[in-house]
Amino acid sequence: MRHYFISLFLILLTSSLSVGKTSRVPVPLQEVLDKKLILLKIKSLGGHSGECVQFIIKNTSADTLNFYLEAGRRLIPDSVIYQSIFIAKERKIQMKPGANLSFSAFGFCSNAPKSSPKKGRTFLPGSVPDSNWAKLGIFLSAHELKNGQIQDAVWVLSNNHQIASVLDDGSANVTALRKLLAEIKKMNLPNYSISFIKSDSLLFSGLGKEITSTLDYSLKNACAISILVKNELGVVVKSLSSNMPQKQGKFQYPVKIDIRNWKKGKYKLVIQDEMAMEKAKLDFEI
Repeated sequence: MRHYFISLFLILLTSSLSVGKTSRVPVPLQEVLDKKLILLKIKSLGGHSGECVQFIIKNTSADTLNFYLEAGRRLIPDSVIYQSIFIAKERKIQMKPGANLSFSAFGFCSNAPKSSPKKGRTFLPGSVPDSNWAKLGIFLSAHELKNGQIQDAVWVLSNNHQIASVLDDGSANVTALRKLLAEIKKMNLPNYSISFIKSDSLLFSGLGKEITSTLDYSLKNACAISILVKNELGVVVKSLSSNMPQKQGKFQYPVKIDIRNWKKGKYKLVIQDEMAMEKAKLDFEI
C-alpha cells in the first residue's frame, strides 16, 4: 500500500510539473500550428510594407508556449488579386495557458503586380517556402535597412527583379544584402544600380529611370577621352562626353545615365581614348 501511495504521489507531481511548462528554446510558429496549440487570425492593417499585418493569437493549450514568428514566412492572402506578404523580422512570443495576444508584424509585398491588401482582409499563415526565403528573412531580421531596400530585395526573389534594383548607397548592410541576393540567385554581383519611374497606379512600373555607378580608370599619358554608351550591337546610343582633354593619372567617373524610354536590353558604357582604345567599361542591363 505504501508503495502504491508513493507511486501515485510521483505521478501527480510529474503531472503538476508538466502543466504550464515552458520550453527553454523557442520553437517555430509552424510547430505550434502543426500541433494545434493555438488559434491564429491574421488581418491586413492596410498597405504592403512595414508593420502592415496584425497577428491575433490565443493559446488553447495547457502549457506556456515559447515560440517565434519566423522571418521568411510568406502569408497567403484571402483573394488571388491581393499580394502575399513576406515577414521580414523575427518576433519571439511567450504565452501563458489560455492567454490572448495581438501584435503588428513587419512585412512586405512579395508579388509586385498584384493589389495591395485592403485593411481588414485576412491571410492564411502560409509557410517559409524554401531555404532561400529563410536566408533572406534571417538576414533582414539581423540588419538595419530602409523599407525601400527591403522591398526591392524581396522582389528580386518573388518577381525576378534585377539585383541592381536594390540601390547601392555605399553602406555595408546594402553591400552585404546585394552579395546575399547574388549568392541566392547564383548570379554575378552587379556594380551598378537601376532606379525606376514612380507610378500613381502601379506599385512597380517596371520602367527604367536611371543607371548609377562609379567607374575607375587610369591614363598613362594625357589624351582626349570620349564617354559613350553602346547597345549589344556596338552602336553608340548616347554620347556623354566627346574628345575631352584629360591629363595623365587615376580618375573616377560618376556614372549617371537617364534611361527613360530606352529599350530593354544589354548596354555598355565605355571610356575610350582618341584611338578608340577602351580604358574602362561598365556593362548594364535594362
